[in-house]
Amino acid sequence: MSAFFPAQIAGQIIAFAVVTAFLFWFVLMIGIRHLGVAPTRQRALGAIIAVVLAVWYGIAVWTATLGVYKAEAAFLGIAVLVPIVVGVVLFASRGYRRMVDAIPQYWFAGFHTLRIVFGFAFLAIYELGEAPGVVALSAGYGDIISGALGGIAAYLSFGRKRFAVGALILWNVVGLVDFFSVLPLGLVFIGPSDRIADFFPFYLIPGYVVPMFFMLHVYSIRGLILRRSR
Repeated sequence: MSAFFPAQIAGQIIAFAVVTAFLFWFVLMIGIRHLGVAPTRQRALGAIIAVVLAVWYGIAVWTATLGVYKAEAAFLGIAVLVPIVVGVVLFASRGYRRMVDAIPQYWFAGFHTLRIVFGFAFLAIYELGEAPGVVALSAGYGDIISGALGGIAAYLSFGRKRFAVGALILWNVVGLVDFFSVLPLGLVFIGPSDRIADFFPFYLIPGYVVPMFFMLHVYSIRGLILRRSR
């Protein structure tokens, strides 16, 4: 692995992962503020979410540096699925449902514009020859397109403009198709011999960042379904 690769990309991926977590926390705080609870309760809930995200980040970094995912690709699938399952199970809580339902759709879609950054990161990794093209190019262009559609959907939704619902549906479909196509490709085509497998910050994307983006798709789809049922 060249020294240029981690020096230019590693710090960016780590920083973007932290920014993604902060903005995810911020979006959830918007919902908490609409719950009608006391400010002290709001701060307590915000602190709990922040601690959970920080601990999750620490676990993601720790397991990646141990080489767990390189040793067994199935562990990477588990790292992606467990947070998503936990997020879905939380819907059993009425307070959690109220929090999610209070968040405007444009926050969910707008958040996904961050995927443009990760998309270009994947393209840079491909140009450096550090990952198979079938994975890096699919992830790169898929994230860029999904992020751009998220920005358009957020704009239309914020302005309550025509076709806003259609744009949100299209963004959700394209974004989820990107996830469901790229993750299996990564598990199949990235092996221990690939240099990207030695690059621990790479695992922050599927093991930490992707579940957050995925859950906002879930929140958005729930909101669209509830809107149609009312």
